[in-house]
Amino acid sequence: DEISLYDPKGENVMLLGLSVLPEYRGQGIARALMEEYSRREQKNGRKQLILTCLQDKVEMYKKMNFRDEGISASTWGGEEWHDMTRKLNDIIKKIKQNRRNNHEQSKFWSKTKHVSTSGSDYCNI
Repeated sequence: DEISLYDPKGENVMLLGLSVLPEYRGQGIARALMEEYSRREQKNGRKQLILTCLQDKVEMYKKMNFRDEGISASTWGGEEWHDMTRKLNDIIKKIKQNRRNNHEQSKFWSKTKHVSTSGSDYCNI
């Protein structure tokens, strides 16, 4: 009885689905949802997110800081699934670091002058 495994104060969260309508894909919506969910679950004391996905989604989840743990024991739907995990212990630190990096990049590019000559692009610093 799998419901007996549920622990509302557990350290792990098993995600059962993340879907974005086709006309909204490629806009960072899935990433934004996952980042917000990760922050919330870390604040709730969770340590790790777990999900299974098909091969065609592995790279997408890797970009969201999930690790491919290999082929899952699950054979639901007759498909081959990958177990994916994401540790939450350093997520806030990583988000702050990314913000600092983006801020530094913005400061750098604001000091540059972009020049286009004869179809060639030059960047003067």
